Amino acid sequence: MSDVSPPAAIARWLDGRKTYVTAATILVCGILSAYGIAIPDYVWAALAALGLGFLRSAVHKAEL
Repeated sequence: MSDVSPPAAIARWLDGRKTYVTAATILVCGILSAYGIAIPDYVWAALAALGLGFLRSAVHKAEL
């Protein structure tokens, strides 16, 4: 049995990939929108905020 809980394993896997996952999600939403599926404005706003937040966090880590 593993010593790492599932949320900790997911967090470890996401470390360094959050900006890319957010960008991929934005891409998928854009493609869905192009095919006529309505994406609510709050989803776009949330994805933009997450992307900028993760990017800023990565820049801060790189400066250290």
